[in-house]
Amino acid sequence: MAGIAGFPAVTAQDDDLDPVEDRVEVDPADIVEGGTLNVGLVLDPDTFDEPQSVEAPATIVHQLFYETLLRPSASGEPHEWLSESFELVETQDIDRSAYEEYMVSAPIEDGVIETEEQIVVTHPETDTAEDDEAQVLTVAETGDAVADGVFGMQYRHELHEGVEFHNGEELTADNVVQSYERWEHSANAGQVFDQFLHAEAEDEYTVSIYSQVPDAEAIDDNLWPIYPEEQADIPLGEWDPLEGNDPIGTGPWVFEQYEEQNFIVVSRNENYWLEEVGLDAMPWWDGPDDFPASPVIDEIQMEIVPEDSTRAAALETGEIDLTYNLTADQNTSFDQSEDFRVATSSGGSYLFVQFPVTVEPFDDERVRRAVNHLIPRTDIVETIEQGWATEAWAPLPELAAEAGTTDYEQLEENLREYNEFNPERAQELIEEAGVETPIQANFQTNSDNDDRVRKGEFIVESLNASGLFDATLETPGDLTTFVGMFFEPDYHEQGNIAMVGLSGTFNPHSFVEAIHHPDQFLECCNGNIPPGSLPAEFVEDMDNAQFGIDIADDPDMRAERYDELWEQFLEINANSIVDFEIQSAVLNDVDLHGYNMYPFVTGLLSYGLHNPIDQQITYIDRQ
Repeated sequence: MAGIAGFPAVTAQDDDLDPVEDRVEVDPADIVEGGTLNVGLVLDPDTFDEPQSVEAPATIVHQLFYETLLRPSASGEPHEWLSESFELVETQDIDRSAYEEYMVSAPIEDGVIETEEQIVVTHPETDTAEDDEAQVLTVAETGDAVADGVFGMQYRHELHEGVEFHNGEELTADNVVQSYERWEHSANAGQVFDQFLHAEAEDEYTVSIYSQVPDAEAIDDNLWPIYPEEQADIPLGEWDPLEGNDPIGTGPWVFEQYEEQNFIVVSRNENYWLEEVGLDAMPWWDGPDDFPASPVIDEIQMEIVPEDSTRAAALETGEIDLTYNLTADQNTSFDQSEDFRVATSSGGSYLFVQFPVTVEPFDDERVRRAVNHLIPRTDIVETIEQGWATEAWAPLPELAAEAGTTDYEQLEENLREYNEFNPERAQELIEEAGVETPIQANFQTNSDNDDRVRKGEFIVESLNASGLFDATLETPGDLTTFVGMFFEPDYHEQGNIAMVGLSGTFNPHSFVEAIHHPDQFLECCNGNIPPGSLPAEFVEDMDNAQFGIDIADDPDMRAERYDELWEQFLEINANSIVDFEIQSAVLNDVDLHGYNMYPFVTGLLSYGLHNPIDQQITYIDRQ
């Protein structure tokens, strides 16, 4: 499923909760080394510069090259990776006002804080709608605050020595610091600087990562990819093989060739650091001695094939071995074939509807809730998805339930009434709102996802059948085109109801913050909800479910906070989540052995081909 978000953040989960369905295992003694894997990708990467990428499909490619300090299992539990060991050194009970003495003044123009530096913290009392100046902590001052002992949390990492990037440069603590600086002013800066404060090299192989405040998801700050010095100073957006800047990481795959809108070729890294270090050096390793420390496939050839039918045909004829994001019809057909397998995982990807909350009549939450009651979730899941998705009775999937609720089944039972198809309740809400009907409602989504377009058509038909709405559906272009429109500064004023697919995370907060929080306005994934358009109490409750020493220290209290938050989510209904996708990949089951699908599409190759944390390995045996 195509989505907008990139890297999935994680929170520690119970490793026994394996979301991979019908996991396939291989005996290392049976592994055949070598071969070329042919993969059908849905999209060309929007950029090879990961901080600038806003499309999840691009991350499939990025994760072949770039690695992180920690790496998650399929259940989301982070394990040491580039980091040989790590520890949570200290947690301090502060809030963001603690940075006041380090803050500088910056003018506010038209509600926007004007500064050339990356803003890390804005003083909590700053009102961008009323004030002329803001007090902000920028990246230029974070080091001073940390030096004085002002920070929320500190993680310290000891790096493996001798790890080399593809260009032969050795990984050091300075690379880690420079990699965090790479996210300044990037398209995804908001996802980093909502939590991250500062990175500091303590010696050549020791680095500390600091969070702004006590943060229940602070471990996420330790999961951003690490880049070599050679790429540190390249302007944002210019990490592009077409510009002569090939992607260079520490990962098990090395960039070879790229032809725009056509293909990408990578080869196995013959100098992969984990081969040198050895799995026995990893503190989590408890597998067999002969398990490979790197992928065993020699080469991956990725063809860019946007059309679902063309990718399906290529799989049937053997032109490709593996693909994803096929329609439900195609998934069902391949699932019934002896020569193919649909590898599935309980996923966190979801489709949501985002309302233009500042435009009449959608500025009235009763109108938004009325639309919600006219979304036929069960029909969508049964008819369009054919069971390859589940209804979103609650605003978070079971995959993220561990930290997001005290009782997932009870949560679904309590909230189901908000999301059930109920035309009578929709009419009551419209009458209460006093809005003249039929209400004009224009939905928009990307054109290159057949099932998503069908869902849009289904929803429009349902709204029109009610007599309450005069609804239409527009598909202005493919995902890249639609994303560009969605993040235009005036999109929220145009009155369009956006239908967006998003690759979620293991964390409950991503299902709130990414699509609601005003700090994410014009970043992934909020194009319709500017600052000031949602009740301040709701925004405060969002923050209180993630930040604060009580939440960071007590997961049970955090789960209780979310239980209180989800009902507000549905009462306000600025976003309506339609369904949660069962993540799937379809593969040649004759030649391809051991493949399992990650819960998010971003791990299609990086997880499926090799992740020793779960003893995951795929090999090719063409007989």
